[in-house]
Amino acid sequence: MIKPLQTKGSHKVVSMLHHHIFNILPRQVKQLHIFYDSCGGQNKNCTVFRYIRYVVTICRRLDKITMTFPERGHSYLEGYKNMALIPQKRITEVPHDWYAVIRECRVKPNSFKVIECDQTLFKEWTIFFSLQDLYKPKLSVPSRPLEENRVEVEKPRLPF
Repeated sequence: MIKPLQTKGSHKVVSMLHHHIFNILPRQVKQLHIFYDSCGGQNKNCTVFRYIRYVVTICRRLDKITMTFPERGHSYLEGYKNMALIPQKRITEVPHDWYAVIRECRVKPNSFKVIECDQTLFKEWTIFFSLQDLYKPKLSVPSRPLEENRVEVEKPRLPF
């Protein structure tokens, strides 16, 4: 029996990041700077850190990835402003209704691009990393005070 993925969590964050890096990001891009909120269950955890290292050191898709975690409650990320544009009282019953709502909620500078996802897009990344002998089972540094994490091809010394 296949266990369903959580509603929100590190597996979905990493799956979407993987899709973006390998399918949407132009091949000539070699450096990526990501701003995350400090949500431990979604962004600031072993799975995400291992994935970032995996992309740079194993896949060699990018030369450098920098993850920045602004101070909690003071991030003011663009995504928060965009979420405020989605109408709260619109009736939606199925995923296709949500796709339409999100596409229509912003016109200028352009409408949102919606990627219609199915379950095949989401992977169990923790299982994948546990099968590799490259990663420790736990982080060897506390993630809570971490403000920035950088992985570079030249400096692959990461404790995860």
